[in-house]
Amino acid sequence: PSSTGGSRDSARNSPEETGETMKILFPCDVDPNPFVRTLADEMRARGHLVDQGVDFFWNSAEGYDVVHFQWPNAVFRWNDADVTDARIAEALGRIAFFRSGGARILITRHNERPHWANPQLTKLYEAIEGACDTVVHLGEASVRSAKALPHMAKLKHVVVPHHVYPGIDRAVSREAARARLGIADGERVMLAFGAFRNDEERLLALQAAADCGVRLLAPRLFQFPVRRKGQGIDWTEFRRRLRFLRFGVFSANRMVSDEDLPNYFAAADVVFLQRIGTLNSGNLPMAYSFGKVVVGPDCGNIGEILKSTGNPTFDPKDAKSVSTAVRRGFELAAAGKGAENRARAEADWGVGKVVSQLLAAYVPAKEGKGV
Repeated sequence: PSSTGGSRDSARNSPEETGETMKILFPCDVDPNPFVRTLADEMRARGHLVDQGVDFFWNSAEGYDVVHFQWPNAVFRWNDADVTDARIAEALGRIAFFRSGGARILITRHNERPHWANPQLTKLYEAIEGACDTVVHLGEASVRSAKALPHMAKLKHVVVPHHVYPGIDRAVSREAARARLGIADGERVMLAFGAFRNDEERLLALQAAADCGVRLLAPRLFQFPVRRKGQGIDWTEFRRRLRFLRFGVFSANRMVSDEDLPNYFAAADVVFLQRIGTLNSGNLPMAYSFGKVVVGPDCGNIGEILKSTGNPTFDPKDAKSVSTAVRRGFELAAAGKGAENRARAEADWGVGKVVSQLLAAYVPAKEGKGV
């Protein structure tokens, strides 16, 4: 079958990890997020047959050896209106169809609950998670919290870390990156790279930068533009921005291209994770791969990884804790801590090593192995 937003490739080399060619489905469309796409590409390079796309999930009459979910609402193309009880039942029916053909069903636990959750999305998450054989976690903290949930308590659990995305130019110099972004060489710069999901995250980053006297580099500080094409001014968004005028920030909002991404990380002294109560952040391994010190919340896998690698953590509800962690981050950056982080990323989080761990998890998914 063909798939809008999907991809299929048949590689011919013999796989080295399992001794057999596996047919694998990732039931989410190809999009700008490289997480699944880069894993799928590495698996194909090893000879596995990999389909990625929602249409494969809903329409394929073929069987798979592995169906590996990422975000449950991706099977509805992120359209909340489609997540009805009837459609959830249809999704479970498709899982049953694949399982009847011998498929092993897995899900990677990217978050504890969907962003901007509502009761139907929560029901969808619990239904698909509970229908899986194995849960793949990005850290040990996630395993502990999942085992406390009734619908996942009896599933198999394995830990496979978030991989570092290949194909990104990490050789750009700090000086060249700052010149391209118009940042003076002597400025102390804190990067908060990801999209900000609410005003609490915005205030967290802005206040920390103000308290520590550093420049905040936040290309996606605001989720939506004030003036939308063909719609005039969005006054609700305009009034939201007024809250932040005291920080000297008004209209920062832009998507960062793959070509520009290295400039932001290379230009920064410290990377700040502005998440509150979040399980994971893909910006943590990205920052480590650029040799940056990371400051983030002491929660979920984020806090566990940062503490185990000697990077500062904070309590998001304690402003003094946040500013203390940021100051410590700049001290560590000046002392060369970033080089240790880069070494960790290169040794443990390369896409090749992570895919080897995933392929190993695919084989014993029904054989009683795991945490």
